[in-house]
Amino acid sequence: MVAERRNLSAAEREDQFHGLLAGAAGTRLLESVAALELPRLLAQYGPLTAEEIIATLGLDPLRGHKWVTLLWHLGLLEPAPRRGTPPPYRAGPLMRAFFQADGTLVWFYQDFLRYFRTVLNFDFVGVLRGFPVPQVPYPPP
Repeated sequence: MVAERRNLSAAEREDQFHGLLAGAAGTRLLESVAALELPRLLAQYGPLTAEEIIATLGLDPLRGHKWVTLLWHLGLLEPAPRRGTPPPYRAGPLMRAFFQADGTLVWFYQDFLRYFRTVLNFDFVGVLRGFPVPQVPYPPP
């Protein structure tokens, strides 16, 4: 039996669209965390306020605050259990899952990020049309 086809409501369409975009944004955020070595910084100094993170990493203050907020919403950062204003942040559950205690990215995830950075630079439409693809560093099996 063939399932009945239905169109998405406007709200469902918007949710699906933003969900697709969020995947790409999340990947970029994870790349930035690894490139800036935020987990290593937190492993070395312990919980830090957003201002301390931003200043130590040399980030633009406005963009840095947005970045820290996004990392918190994704579960890469979480408020430390001590009181303070502003609250200090520590590695969140997702960061602890992807990075080792010393702040280095687990090899498996490091290799996948390298793979995605390489592949995302390809002209995807060109690849679909048969353009030659340079040697692709496939992810681990």
